[in-house]
Amino acid sequence: GLITSRDLLRIMAASIKDGKSAEEILNQSVIQQMTPINQVIYGRPDETIGMCRAIMAKLGIKCLPILVDGRVEGIITARDMSEFYYDPKDLGGKKNYLTDVSERVGLSENTSMAEPPIFVRQHLASKHDPLFINVGTAA
Repeated sequence: GLITSRDLLRIMAASIKDGKSAEEILNQSVIQQMTPINQVIYGRPDETIGMCRAIMAKLGIKCLPILVDGRVEGIITARDMSEFYYDPKDLGGKKNYLTDVSERVGLSENTSMAEPPIFVRQHLASKHDPLFINVGTAA
């Protein structure tokens, strides 16, 4: 069978709602909660990345085990899909965090999420000319 992180979160939420203790939740048998092997959606090694991506998107699944002769030989995840085409050196590390993410961290306490902070508005205004649309009026 198969059990995913999403399954575990669902199990924990339902168990807490039912008033189970942490010990009761953690001592549940996996076999009671897992997706039976005959219901697991899987991919084959000869299928394309595009086919696997389509299966995952259409079914709303984040992990697709790849089976060969009934054995799991690999797994494709949503993260694999999101990182496709990126060079590994561009994906992570302190340098990339400092150049790509650090300016997005730490908004002031009085920042409203309803509208972007001033520095974001200024950045957007400097990059693009405003877009005006004439919708007209109906008489």
